[in-house]
Amino acid sequence: MSVEGRAKAGFSLVNALILHRSSLPVMRKQEFMTLTRKILYIFTLLLFICSSDVVAQKVEKGIASYYSSNLRGRRTSDGSIYHKDSLTCAHKTLPFGTLLKVTNKKNNKIVVVKVTDRGPFGPGRIVDLSWAAAKELEMLAQGIVPCEAEIVDHEYKANWMANRGGVEIQREKLELPQFKYVDIATGRYYTAQEWSEREKKQRENARNYVIKNENITAKAQMPVLNLGFDR
Repeated sequence: MSVEGRAKAGFSLVNALILHRSSLPVMRKQEFMTLTRKILYIFTLLLFICSSDVVAQKVEKGIASYYSSNLRGRRTSDGSIYHKDSLTCAHKTLPFGTLLKVTNKKNNKIVVVKVTDRGPFGPGRIVDLSWAAAKELEMLAQGIVPCEAEIVDHEYKANWMANRGGVEIQREKLELPQFKYVDIATGRYYTAQEWSEREKKQRENARNYVIKNENITAKAQMPVLNLGFDR
């Protein structure tokens, strides 16, 4: 039975219990609590069944392609920079950062990639791989191959990387140089974080200056109380 069929059957049972409750003229507190526990148990069982089916259905079957070589250096949908030697991919719906084990069904070669982009949008295609990932699957000559894509965890990726030498782990530690802003007045360079902290400090100083001037102005405008001692 499908997930939809199981859900309908469960909800029918819950409705039957509710109708049974409404058909009784008076129900004691203990009987009502028993009925409530039954309903909660049924909902818990339904959630477990649905989650089991989702786990069983997380393997996708379709066609894998790979990025064009002229896309190197462009910004992907998650904000990162695409590099052909990174083990990354594009997927239509999975959250960014999801790890996928992609299997080439023609030769059973596998690769573990991280979702960083959206696509592919061609008919039947489920994943668009980086050049390095396509090389791992030995599909550079074919361009597209039938594949299976399955969600895996970081432990699986670590084991897979260890078996192949861990090249990608070392590559992922590399960071691009930070973009810096220049202050024309002083000629000093700031990173994005330093520039933000600098502006925040300037706003705080300006606010404190305004408050200080308001206090001085208020004191200057206070009326002088004449008690008559100057006579």
